[in-house]
Amino acid sequence: MSISSVFNFSNDFESLSLKDIKKSYLSKNRDSLFYLQNTTKGSFAQILSNLESEKPIAVITPDFKSAEKLYNNLSYFCTDYSQVTLFEDYEYGPYDEIVEDSTARFNRFKTLFKLTHHSSLNPLNSLKFAVIAAPSLCRITLPVNMFLKGCLNVEKEITSRDEMLESLVKGGYSLSPTVTDIGTYAVRGSLIDLFVPEREFPVRIDFLGNSVETIYEFDPATQRRFKEIDSFYIHT
Repeated sequence: MSISSVFNFSNDFESLSLKDIKKSYLSKNRDSLFYLQNTTKGSFAQILSNLESEKPIAVITPDFKSAEKLYNNLSYFCTDYSQVTLFEDYEYGPYDEIVEDSTARFNRFKTLFKLTHHSSLNPLNSLKFAVIAAPSLCRITLPVNMFLKGCLNVEKEITSRDEMLESLVKGGYSLSPTVTDIGTYAVRGSLIDLFVPEREFPVRIDFLGNSVETIYEFDPATQRRFKEIDSFYIHT
């Protein structure tokens, strides 16, 4: 994955302007690395949201609390909430290595997916900012090639039912009577409902025999489908 890293270079953020940040950011031939205090202020998010880059910009914060606040501010100022992603914090409780928060794990997968599949030409994944807390950045995660190998592109008339169910089991998805939460799936005859983390709505896959016939997004509250799509990804 290829990203630009942005901190900043001044101890006094209030003296900086968008012009100052842009000048320093664009003047380097390599990825820019800055340090900046007071990054949780809305004014910083507003200035940052106006930066343009061909690659996603990683904004590193001291802790997850400040990362959440900056993520919320950036989401407000960016034109599309999907342009910003937050790398979920790791739990540090006494049972962390035994029982993991599945929601946090799937949210981390979502950020990794957006970073590895970023495309400025794809409106569904035109990622602009990845907000990451420094402690989370220090944790070991999957190598890029291993993560990409585990991403299954589910497509009409190509992906088999057995292949998809195998990917769901490997990815730690939970079998559920109905799908309302991220990381769950339900099987009813030829239908499989599934909620993958990078999509806003869950998907309903209808199989004809062992191959995908149709894929629809559906509303988890009403369970009614409303939009047909051609493909989506499962990351395991």
